[in-house]
This record gives sequence, C-alpha cells and structure tokens, in this order.
Amino acid sequence: MGPACNDPCVHGHPEDGICVCDPCFTGSGCQSECSGFGECINNKCDCGQEPGAAQLGEYCELPGCPGQCTSPDHGFCDTNSRKCLCAQGWAGDDCSTPDCPGTPICSGHGSCSNSNPRRCNCEPQWAGEKCELPCVNGTNYGNSSGCICDPCFSGSGCDLECSLRGSCVNDKCICDKDLGFKGDVCEIASCPGFPFDCSNHGTCNGALKQCQCDPAWTGLACDIPDCPGTPDCNAHGTCIAPPTDNETPKCNCSKGWMGVACEKPCIFGTPTSDHICVCDKCYNGAACDMLCSNHSSMCVDGQCDCGFIGWRGQYCEKQGCPGYKKDCSGHGQCLTSLQTCICDAGWSGKPVYLCLLFCHYI
Repeated sequence: MGPACNDPCVHGHPEDGICVCDPCFTGSGCQSECSGFGECINNKCDCGQEPGAAQLGEYCELPGCPGQCTSPDHGFCDTNSRKCLCAQGWAGDDCSTPDCPGTPICSGHGSCSNSNPRRCNCEPQWAGEKCELPCVNGTNYGNSSGCICDPCFSGSGCDLECSLRGSCVNDKCICDKDLGFKGDVCEIASCPGFPFDCSNHGTCNGALKQCQCDPAWTGLACDIPDCPGTPDCNAHGTCIAPPTDNETPKCNCSKGWMGVACEKPCIFGTPTSDHICVCDKCYNGAACDMLCSNHSSMCVDGQCDCGFIGWRGQYCEKQGCPGYKKDCSGHGQCLTSLQTCICDAGWSGKPVYLCLLFCHYI
C-alpha cells in the first residue's frame, strides 16, 4: 500500500492508507504475531507463561511476570518491576508456593491446605489459626476452627475442667453451688435455686448473683411462697405453694375464716370458692355469726323461733310487734317502726313475761 505501493500490509488489508490488521497481528504492516511472545489460537493471542518471559495484554505487548501470579487466586503482576505481588496464602517468585500462617508453617503442628484462602490443617492435639494452641483434653479434626473439647472441659486448649468451678463425674460437671455457676461446664453465672435460677420464680442478676423475686414469692432463692396478708393469710391459714410454676401461692384458710387472705370470718358456716360464707341453719350475717339475727336464741329443728319479742322473718331479721307468731297476736295494729301494738277493741295486754299472750281477751 502507500503512494508508491512500497509499504507492506502483510497480515491485514489497506483502508484509507492504514493497514488494518487481522486478529493477533500488530505493527505498521501487521507483520508481528502476538508481539513475538505468543501464538495465535482461535484468533486470540496466547502469551504463554514461560518463567522470565511472561507477557500480558491483548497482543502480549506488555511486560508480565513469571509463573502463576497472573491468576487472581494467587496474586497480580507489577508490570513496572515484573515482580509478582502474591495474595495471602501464596508465596514464591511466581506465587505458586502455598503459604500458611505460622513460623514455621502451621507452627510445625500441621499442614497447609490447598483451599482458598489457605489455612492450616492442624494435628489432632493442636488448634488455632497457626496450629499454635494445644488441644489438651479435646480433638481438632483437621481444621483450624478450634479444639473440640471432651466432656467437662472448656477453654481454647480444652484445659479447664468444669471451668475450675466444679468436678467431672461420669462425663458431667457437678458445679460448686457455693460459687454460683451452672451450665454444662459451669460457665454461666447463676443465682440460688434448684434446678433453675431463683427457683424459676424470679429474675437473676448474674453480676450480683442475686434474685429479684416475682410477686407471691420470697427468699434468697425465691422458693418460699408469699401469700396475701400480714403475716401470710393474716395468721388464719397456711400459705400453700402451687403444683406448677404458672400458678401462684394461695391461702388454705383455717376453719372459721375465708377470703383471698383469710381476712373474712365465717364462724358458723361453710366458705365457697368465691369466698361467700354459706351459713348453718338459723345463722345469718356476712360472717354467719348471728343466731337468728341476735334477736332470739331459739333454733328449733333448724328454724328460728322468734318468740314474743317482736321480730319476724326466717332469721328474726324483720321488725314487728310483740305477739306469739303474729304481730299483736293478730288482735291489733302494729306500729312497726316503734314495735308497739295498738290493740283492737276488746283486747289489751303488756309483755310481762314471754309466756304471756299479748292483746289477750279482757
């Protein structure tokens, strides 16, 4: 090509005075295949990886680095210095040498894995990122994640039996209760109470190892039922612990008392579940403490006999006038508010003795 047709265009075609190269070829005349450092495979330059001659770029035109450091898993190439900058876990001029933590590698207690990133495969009795930690009472199953402790043991090296707060019996820790710890290896700060902190009736302050008891419970371990009343049940009953944790203590009242706190008397009667005193025969009042409303002491066959005194009703609770079974003996008008008789004509009488008839015939 060119004005005098004296400019070569070997592996390309002229276009507007410029030689447009075929794939893999460069140069003013498209005469250089892969810059002389590689070969054209499937219309792309394969620059090769020969030590000391590695090239980079589409046409192998950039100086590269030896070996595998061009792989992103191993490192990258500084084209100015033509040296490999290795990724973590790899070493050597070409970043092809496995490199694990520890000096020597894996502290001499394991081998370097082929994984990415690199890590140590520790020997059974060693653990840690560098296999630098002893695994005294445990096993490391070929990885650096840590020591898998035997029963009762803990710590990075599995060298603490029951966290030094108890003893191991049949592969189980028996924690020293006086030290206030619990857990599989006595690792959890706890409060009094068995088998649960605060007997499952309060909140444990692990720092102070003290219980904040729920309502209706008291004691250092929140194990003592605390019923309403001061003292419990007002000293008229017994405070009973519930059979399950989701219930609260209740008063079991002594005979003659009822109520949530045994605060209500029930003298001559039977308390119901809703704290109502069901009176015995002839007794009435909220506490069943009145025999025939205190207006008579006569209870005959389970019924009040109100007598002559001027009270009527089932329990002699209604005001009336003197007279046996009937106001004014049925022979006069009763002034209820005064409990006084105005006798009918032909009748009179005053209450001298209870055995006398009132408003009797003159």
